Amino acid sequence: MRKFQSLEGLRGLACLAVIAAHFLFIFLPYLRTNLYPPYPGLIAKYPFEEVISHAPFTLLYNGNFAVSIFFVLTGFVLTAKFYESGDTKTLREGAVKRYPRLVLPAFVSLMFVFVIVYTGQMRNHLAVELNTAGWVLDYYKEPADLIHYIHVGLVGAPIFGDSLLNSPLWTLQVELIGSFLIFANYILFGKSNKILILLSFIICSFVLGSPLYYMSFVLGSFIHLFTKWLRKRSLYSFIILIIGLVMGCIDYSNNFNFFTSIPLPNFSPYSIDLNSNKLLFWYTFGAVFTVAGVVGFKPIDKLLSLRVFTYLGKISFSAYLLHWPIIFSFSFGMVRKTMLFTHDYLTSVFLSFISTLILIFLLSMLFYQFVDKPSIKFSIWLKDYLMKDKISSPKIEPLEGDKIKSVTSGNS
Repeated sequence: MRKFQSLEGLRGLACLAVIAAHFLFIFLPYLRTNLYPPYPGLIAKYPFEEVISHAPFTLLYNGNFAVSIFFVLTGFVLTAKFYESGDTKTLREGAVKRYPRLVLPAFVSLMFVFVIVYTGQMRNHLAVELNTAGWVLDYYKEPADLIHYIHVGLVGAPIFGDSLLNSPLWTLQVELIGSFLIFANYILFGKSNKILILLSFIICSFVLGSPLYYMSFVLGSFIHLFTKWLRKRSLYSFIILIIGLVMGCIDYSNNFNFFTSIPLPNFSPYSIDLNSNKLLFWYTFGAVFTVAGVVGFKPIDKLLSLRVFTYLGKISFSAYLLHWPIIFSFSFGMVRKTMLFTHDYLTSVFLSFISTLILIFLLSMLFYQFVDKPSIKFSIWLKDYLMKDKISSPKIEPLEGDKIKSVTSGNS
């Protein structure tokens, strides 16, 4: 099976975009102005914010587009072995591994948050003093309760989407449910019944109330149908990649009025109104095109397969889990302390951003080594233990008479 290392690199870059989004939307909140519905009172503190709050600069910190890429990648990766072999055993094995693979690292990240809160190191209360985004004050107002953190880590976040203790964990529920939908539908319908898989996913997605998120998984899996075609047609793959990135640039500014003015289906009151988040529609299909373009366009495939990008992708899950509490503790404190000698907010934010990235990178390396990798190994062990063939063929010992007969036969 061909393993696309470039997709690991793409995952790493998407994770960087999420980290940048959360940092910048806190300390330079005006940068969110075109990526979300209009919010009254947002004023640019610096002239450059007016520039980089527009495409294509927003690609560097468009966390919503990056998350859509995560979901598409998951659909592609989880079905890769099945499309290669056609053996549903790979899907059943993936289903067994999925919960511990995702939840154990997330659980440890919440224990990390618990220690920070318990020791009083969360610094988001400095938002008022530093005049950052005010919504950060909604977090970590309650004292640390270990039982609550354990419950959220094992059940609340993965099953019910409880992400108040570590906001990026909202994707854990989507990843878990989306993964099981992928496994179940391909086990039921196989590779040949694409229409049935698509219809099943559409129904399940609307019932769950997040159709575009869950559709990302099945659309990502369908990229396998075109992989060979894409690899043979570099020019088309390049065009597809560019289309995907352009879709990832769409925002609420006047530059993209054409796209945001297109009416989308309204399924309320039975499900959601897609018009409530038009950008997500474009980001979902933009993510599909982007992943397909990376798979097919060999120069980008080769570039993102470089070790620096693949390693970034390898530790990206760790970085994704850790960056939120690091920003809310270290980054706030860093901005405040550097302002004591720089006396300049922007310089302090820049220094904090660089030091935050370094700290996230270092801690993610450790987290990957001592938490993420062991979680992967445990999920593999659990799969081997639960799915091993426990009914082994009995060992048949020859009867005494047979032994004697064979000996006498050999002597004759």
